[in-house]
Amino acid sequence: MKKTVISLFMIICLALTVSACGNNESGTAKSKKKAKTNRTTASSIASIDDVKTMGDAFAVEDDQKQFAIIDKFYICVFKLGDNYYRVRTIMPKDVEKKVSELDFTEENERKKIDGLVSPLAIEKIENLNENILDDEAIKGLIGKSGKDLIDSGWICTGYNLDDMVFSMEYNCFQYDVVFDGKIDESHYDDFDESEIESMKVKSVTCSDIGDATNIEE
Repeated sequence: MKKTVISLFMIICLALTVSACGNNESGTAKSKKKAKTNRTTASSIASIDDVKTMGDAFAVEDDQKQFAIIDKFYICVFKLGDNYYRVRTIMPKDVEKKVSELDFTEENERKKIDGLVSPLAIEKIENLNENILDDEAIKGLIGKSGKDLIDSGWICTGYNLDDMVFSMEYNCFQYDVVFDGKIDESHYDDFDESEIESMKVKSVTCSDIGDATNIEE
């Protein structure tokens, strides 16, 4: 499955970097590009019911949108009101071919991609808030070990060793997980995330959305 991902903030950063330092790009067989931008638009989109086309999704005011191309699907993730949504459209073969020849990270080419997919009807809408752990589920995590979380699919994406707060992603959302125990400052530089496996969870708080562009077919 081929996947290309972008979110809106880093496009601007990439453009500035290119103009100052030249372009630096790498890729793998499974191409994944990620960025964020501040693309806010005067929007008449007040409800998810107003999102009928990908152009409507683009018009939603949210400066942390995520975009991805997975095979024939073009995907957009955004926040509208208090809810996070993932919408997708199916690109016709001719559009899919044209989009595959363009570069998300180049502003002019990104605008061409926007133009190609904007008229396309939304094929599926998901309310991602349904994936957020409720109070009962969070309460059930208290006292579990770091290994329990990792084995259940939690991914550590960052940490603050002073406060033992770990950013962990689960089911497309980010959580601040506080563990018991303490890491000596002299070991900060060689800290290994596997060290949390034996520690116990003290608290869990949902902090933000993570990479929400993955879809299952």
